[in-house]
Amino acid sequence: MDPSFVQNLHATLQQTSVPDTNAVKAATEALQNVFFKNPACVPALVEILSSSPDMAVRQLASVELRKLIAKKSKFWTKQDQEARANIKSKLLQLVSEEKSTPVRNGIARVVSGIARIELPHKTWPELLPFLFSAADSPDAAHRQSAIFVFYTVLETFVEDETAGLTQYLPQIMATFSKALQDPESLEVRITTVRGLGKVAESVDEESPNDLAALQGAVPSIVQVLNQCFEQTHTEGAKHIFAVFEILFQIESQVVNPHIAELVDFLLTKAADTNAEEDLRLMSLNGITNIVSYRRARVQSLGLAKIIIQRVMPIVVEEDNEDPDDETPSRLALRIIDGLSTELPPTHVFPALLEQLQVYASNSDPHHRKAALLAFSVAIEGCSDYLRPHLDKFWPLVESGLRDPDAVVRKAACLCIGCLCEDLGTETAAKHAAFLPAIMDLINTEDTQRQGCVAIDSLLECMDEDTIAQYLPSIMERLSVLLETADVKIKATVTGAIGSAAHASKEAFLPYFPRTVELMTPHLLLTEEGDELDLRGITTDTMGTFAEAVGKDAFRPYYEDLMKHCFEALNLNSPQLRECSFIFFAVMARVYSDDFVRFLPHVVPKVIESLQQEEHEGLPGAAPDGTVNGIGVPGSSSEVVANGDVDDDGDEEYVDEDDWAKLHVNTAVSIEKEVAADSLATLFSATKAGFLPFLESSVSELMGLLDHFYYGIRKSVIETLFSFIGTLNQMSGVPQWEAGAEVKTPLNADVQKLVDVVYPAVLAAWDIEDDRSL
Repeated sequence: MDPSFVQNLHATLQQTSVPDTNAVKAATEALQNVFFKNPACVPALVEILSSSPDMAVRQLASVELRKLIAKKSKFWTKQDQEARANIKSKLLQLVSEEKSTPVRNGIARVVSGIARIELPHKTWPELLPFLFSAADSPDAAHRQSAIFVFYTVLETFVEDETAGLTQYLPQIMATFSKALQDPESLEVRITTVRGLGKVAESVDEESPNDLAALQGAVPSIVQVLNQCFEQTHTEGAKHIFAVFEILFQIESQVVNPHIAELVDFLLTKAADTNAEEDLRLMSLNGITNIVSYRRARVQSLGLAKIIIQRVMPIVVEEDNEDPDDETPSRLALRIIDGLSTELPPTHVFPALLEQLQVYASNSDPHHRKAALLAFSVAIEGCSDYLRPHLDKFWPLVESGLRDPDAVVRKAACLCIGCLCEDLGTETAAKHAAFLPAIMDLINTEDTQRQGCVAIDSLLECMDEDTIAQYLPSIMERLSVLLETADVKIKATVTGAIGSAAHASKEAFLPYFPRTVELMTPHLLLTEEGDELDLRGITTDTMGTFAEAVGKDAFRPYYEDLMKHCFEALNLNSPQLRECSFIFFAVMARVYSDDFVRFLPHVVPKVIESLQQEEHEGLPGAAPDGTVNGIGVPGSSSEVVANGDVDDDGDEEYVDEDDWAKLHVNTAVSIEKEVAADSLATLFSATKAGFLPFLESSVSELMGLLDHFYYGIRKSVIETLFSFIGTLNQMSGVPQWEAGAEVKTPLNADVQKLVDVVYPAVLAAWDIEDDRSL
């Protein structure tokens, strides 16, 4: 090995972390274009790992070496036999001797990468004996190193059956069984649990001894989890919960005998208000996973009643103001929701009813709030069961709306929304009791927003005749709020007015001009956040107005509103583009032929949306997604997931293709889903006017049939079928008649489209794993 090559590589690695942008850029280019294109970099990086006094350089060397071996395996295989043997021996020595945990774990990842290549060919016979021996070492650091290498190598075993895991399973399980009881190191015990998770992923269903060994290890895994709680080892607990999620999901019955004890343990930890909140949240999520993945076992053991009794006190706890934050109270409600949707209502609602009666009569308002919220989340899963018994629950909601405490009144408003969603007809029939109470809430500042949301939900369920008697008072109050309230309240009010217009139809005409006048300024807002949210909701509401009052009454505003929507497309907001596409579709439906003149401007924008990239750069990372100091930007096509670096230096490496599926701009994905939907409406509404854009639209949609987001795949398939239906309707052929023989052949253009679409859709269906599609 050329000593100068090693020295220069070492110096260049050091240079990547200096506080000088130009120096870092020069070093990065040198690594990419010089050092990492030469197979000699492999032994050179090993030499740096063994000799550099700079811990940061050693860590970076371990990361880059692992990446090179993973992505450029020829760099490894080009080393001669003796060099490979020396490197393997050296790495096993280093992983035992390295004092820095991050570097040691980085070396373990290198060992795993080499094992991926060597083990299938049985060219590293020394590895497993080394691991078995080191795992039994009297030195705790050696045991920790060995178990971590075992864990990383097991990842290789799981992904490559040719590596031959099966023959070593008994010895592996024996080693892990002992390591689970390690007398000194919690890290050894945690890493052992992680290794067991990898074993569970690959164990054969027809290997009763292996399954029994895993099953017998579950109580010890729970003990290690308990130790993580006692020592507030949040990261370790996170790893163990990830293993339990694997155990819940696999088909084998490994955890089934322990479900009752595990639920009891998790409920106890979740209820401990002195524990760190993250640990409580993990416990609650663990129960949710048990209910979801092991519902039959939960049902057979009759655990629903116990779970409900013990999570209700957690529901009582106060939440913070941010609705997106996970809190113990919200996760406890999620458990009740899961029980109501996963289990038969007879196993859930009687037990919940007992708690509702107790909590609703409590003098503490937070208990009364908990009763309303628990009832709310159970409605969806138990709606059919509830329907005949609703008279028992109306008093709970009515008293909640008029409760002396605002926290209870807000919960009652949310309950109205849930009732309207799943029991709309029955809830609308209670308008005389609910609407006046909700109107009172709108007049009170601390319940204004929740009251508007409740009115919005209720109006959507009411028929035209019923709403007419309330419309004057509703519009009088909402119009005032539209002028005086803050932006957040205005957004809720705007949605409620849209529901009023939708429900009242032509009866809304007297309020229409003034309402448009009040709302139009919202379409000029450009500030991200609440302002753009209001602009989007206003755009949607304008479309609702058009369908409610009709094209003639709406025509004076038609051109200006189209202009506002085109301007919105130029703002960097997926949400606004989504709202604009929906508005265009509504206008096409309302104005039909009169909308054709806009198609040359609208369709290209929709196509442009479908062509967007959803993948985002990693926050705080270089453009290629790597994080400087953890991996050299551009040094390989693999990225390191920022934020997934544990305190022990155990980086979670994610392949670029897998990362692309995970790290996406969800807002853009939803925008594309709406864009695909809008094309179906544009064609069906404008017919012949859309034909010049049909071929390009079909071509763009076909390219999205294998998109990773199921919502886009669903919209694309529906739109393509809608295209066929619209084109067939335009061809003027007689009504299709059932029968084995085709009595009326398809029009040639329709047949051509069918020939393009059907084979592609059937191919997509063949590999589709989402049952809703």
